[in-house]
Amino acid sequence: MTGYDIVQLTADDWQAYKAIRLEALRNAPQAFGSTYADNMKHPDSFWRGRLEEAAAGERSWLLFARHEDQLVGLIGAFNDDDPTAVQIISMYITPAFRGQGVASALMSAILNILQQQARFQVARLTVNAEQTAAVRLYERLGFEIEKTEWLPAGDSQFHDIHTMAKALR
Repeated sequence: MTGYDIVQLTADDWQAYKAIRLEALRNAPQAFGSTYADNMKHPDSFWRGRLEEAAAGERSWLLFARHEDQLVGLIGAFNDDDPTAVQIISMYITPAFRGQGVASALMSAILNILQQQARFQVARLTVNAEQTAAVRLYERLGFEIEKTEWLPAGDSQFHDIHTMAKALR
């Protein structure tokens, strides 16, 4: 399988967003801080709201990789308390599209958006240290490990979780 586009979704696409997010949490719970069960409880308005916020592009962003009519990857980012830092979240690629550059394309696209936001000096992300392919990708893109903590993940197990950072300026 080849060929994909990096796209933003509208609030009307909430069902596709929900589907790939739940797939990510079900297939790779060790990679996320939230759980499939908790996300299943969210009302439809939650999913629509996330896409509306991302479309505004002020405090959160969501990008997706689409192959034909199917979403095959996602990535997000949000700005919380620190006005100069942004957190990259929710990286997921469906198994059939792994190893084809989709993750790199999504990360490059979100970094491009974030670098256009003059207020952000640094991008951070967290990654399970066991996900060595992801760690290598982030290092290739200029991220460095700031710290490693023993934390619970979405699989209810504790893992070494790296916090990685990349200067945007």
